[in-house]
Amino acid sequence: MTTAEPLAKPVVLDCTLRDGGYYNAWDFDRPVVERYLAAASEAGVPVIEIGFRSMPQEQFLGAYAYSSDAVLEDLPLPAGAEIVVMVNASELLAHDGGPVAAVDMLFRSAEVSPVSRVRLAAHFDELAACGDIARRLKDLGYGVAVNLMQATGRSDDALAEAAAQVADWDAADVLYFADSLGTMTPDDTRRMVAALRRGWPGDLGIHTHDNRGQALANSLAAIDEGVAWVDSTVLGMGRGAGNTPTEYLLLELARRGDNRFRPDALFSVVAGDFAGLREQYRWGCNLFYYLSAMEGVHPLTCSRCWLTNAMDRRTSSPPSARWAKAMGDAIAVPACTAPWRAPTPRPTAPGPPTAGRAGGRCCCWQRRRALNATATPSRATCSGPARSWCA
Repeated sequence: MTTAEPLAKPVVLDCTLRDGGYYNAWDFDRPVVERYLAAASEAGVPVIEIGFRSMPQEQFLGAYAYSSDAVLEDLPLPAGAEIVVMVNASELLAHDGGPVAAVDMLFRSAEVSPVSRVRLAAHFDELAACGDIARRLKDLGYGVAVNLMQATGRSDDALAEAAAQVADWDAADVLYFADSLGTMTPDDTRRMVAALRRGWPGDLGIHTHDNRGQALANSLAAIDEGVAWVDSTVLGMGRGAGNTPTEYLLLELARRGDNRFRPDALFSVVAGDFAGLREQYRWGCNLFYYLSAMEGVHPLTCSRCWLTNAMDRRTSSPPSARWAKAMGDAIAVPACTAPWRAPTPRPTAPGPPTAGRAGGRCCCWQRRRALNATATPSRATCSGPARSWCA
């Protein structure tokens, strides 16, 4: 499906089910999804990212990790809203048949799909191999947006070079920069926009995280700099500390005179369904996430490494390790009774992977909720592969 008219700017893209799914394995109850979609439609949200379009996974993941056309066709999707899914470049690039074959496995022609746009999430070191993915998606009729992951902290030259690389594909129409570690400030936002424009002539988009409580401020600063696409989630539900809350963003845009939106239409699901989900999964900014942003540690990794004394095994003691010890001493973490799945014998107590048990994972949801639902160990502090943990 393609949109009939260009979208008015700034374009608000709500990615609640996609980014929020990191907390519940993308397993949202159908009534919650229906109420969310109805509220987003009434509020005037023009673009909804319904979830990931993932390759088959070994562990259980809910429907919105895959967001198949069959699932989407069974939903009461808002009339007139653009429906988006995200794909991870790493999954497509790892496919045995090659990334183009992976695209063909996951997508049919946009003319017969409820999806009109695909966002390709790629790390900087993956970009060189992603051009064929973007071109194939464009050939299938989809709008293509590229999300530059962990863009904060990159030099101006690195940003400009990446932007020019995407422009050379002649396949994408939106280039996003993602504050994956939640470290960005409004000044950073302005600098990064200027750097990206050196290499990219088209629309820019921003995806923020709230580790330092700056997500909304960064989004508004980006809009002031002419960024056309802005991500948000209901009640900020999203990975780590969460994202710019959609209701806050719409309120601010309405205050600026943008009469396209009805923020109050979201209030019932904010105060109802999503308040309940936040009580259950406890996302939001806290001391752990703030410190992780200051140290440049991935927001999903900081708490588990700190609270399991991962840093105590290090010979040096940087400020983050001292903070970790202080916080670990102050907080009692319930024991995890879930079995440890690893290629080597089961250890006596679950914890972050070490060199002797790389690839293990702990899937105890009760313990993860106690740790503010963080799960993945940090590449910076743990020797095991970060992506081997449940996300």
